[in-house]
Amino acid sequence: MYLSPIKSNSYLLIYTLLALLLMGAVLPRPVYSGSWRVIPIRIDMDQRSRSGVVTIVNDSEEAIRFSVEAREWTQDQAGKDLYLETSDILFFPKELIIDPNSERIIRTGIKVPATVKEKTYRLFIKQETAPRETPGTSVAIAIRFGVPIFAKPLNEQVSGEIVHLEVKDSKVNVAVKNSGNTHFRIQALKILGKDVSGASILSQELNGGYLLNGSEKEFTFAILGDICTQLNVMDIEVVTDRMQINGKADVDKAMCLTP
Repeated sequence: MYLSPIKSNSYLLIYTLLALLLMGAVLPRPVYSGSWRVIPIRIDMDQRSRSGVVTIVNDSEEAIRFSVEAREWTQDQAGKDLYLETSDILFFPKELIIDPNSERIIRTGIKVPATVKEKTYRLFIKQETAPRETPGTSVAIAIRFGVPIFAKPLNEQVSGEIVHLEVKDSKVNVAVKNSGNTHFRIQALKILGKDVSGASILSQELNGGYLLNGSEKEFTFAILGDICTQLNVMDIEVVTDRMQINGKADVDKAMCLTP
């Protein structure tokens, strides 16, 4: 039987709606987690300013419940973030409910300010959402945001260096160290490779993130074999929010051979 285009589209719409309804009866139903934001997104403290205020704004039409906790923020030898329990940071409240289209504040403070080197923490604000009482399976969605807290030393010394740079097995390995006493943020790690004529044949950019004082972060990326064998020199540019770090490495074909 022939169906006109209009009727065909109508039947297709009906079948699609029925399929979606059947899927909804089987699949878990996500819970609306609301919409909220934090102001500011970081807190800076020093000897004179030992406290701060964080405002949570609930932009949704539902009340949202939050829990708050503070953690000391460090990094391991590979630059991975670690969070440890701490009593250094005072904050209130630890639990709160924010009404629809409303806001509340969290007051924070540090017991002992930093002196020689920067102290770093995160204030984790977690949305506590319970499943709704609806037929079928419900899924609770928990959203957590960590506000960085930087307690500055008496005299900030911003310093960073490339402590390792090599091309091996068709890979570039770069290690950047924060040798100062305060953090900086790596906005981009730029890699530029040139052949013997000085022409650029490789250009790549990586994201970095925060690098805390005394910490080191490693970056690795692969180079295509045909490009690697043409490389003569590799320039590295580490762009941070406080300074710029540069490095260079000579490349030969032996570095492009994989075992």
